[in-house]
Amino acid sequence: MKRVNRISALHERPALLVFAKAPVPGTVKTRLCPPLTPKNAALLYRAMLRDTTRIAGASGCDTFFCYSPRGSKAMLRRVIGDQQFIWQGTGDLGARLARCFQRALGVGYRKVIAIGADSPTLPVERITAAARELDRADLVVGPAVDGGYYLIGLSRWAPDVFRAIPWSTGDVLSRTIARARTRRIRWSVLDPLHDVDQPSDLLIVISEIRKGLDIPHTEKALARCGLFNTR
Repeated sequence: MKRVNRISALHERPALLVFAKAPVPGTVKTRLCPPLTPKNAALLYRAMLRDTTRIAGASGCDTFFCYSPRGSKAMLRRVIGDQQFIWQGTGDLGARLARCFQRALGVGYRKVIAIGADSPTLPVERITAAARELDRADLVVGPAVDGGYYLIGLSRWAPDVFRAIPWSTGDVLSRTIARARTRRIRWSVLDPLHDVDQPSDLLIVISEIRKGLDIPHTEKALARCGLFNTR
């Protein structure tokens, strides 16, 4: 009986899946090169991952880091500490998202939310807003300005929202919503947000820091890359 109560209490909170890659030069943030070198792009990604970890820790969710590639857990642990890790598995992004969502929903979480590891400007309030939306919706998405999404959440298993989506294009969000409509999945949309994929996005991050956004790891990395003057 004690074990049942413990598990029940755990799953009253949402599960937050942070999709993270090993920060290896040449494999992360390649669209930021140039102006960044592959080494500096990996340095910046590592910093954004650390700041995203801080945001996840303040969200009130049970956080799981969904990592790739296989065998990189030890590297990621050196970057963000002793977290709960789940291997993403193989396949395209849709297959990997579906696999991790199914695992979390399958162990009893009623709300599961996924974000990227490179979302240092994501307000923690956006995660709590997504959790609230899942009280009345099956699907919640946070639209990125480039046509993708920076957050997706489910309150029930709906694998169709991950199938046959043109990943890394400007049609990701529209195709996801269209799929929800055709499958009669109740959906909700949060406010848009810039993610960090293109060189122009770096200017937005720098602007937010100058306005007082507290993302110390990212700020330090931008300074090391010569893109931000801390003085």
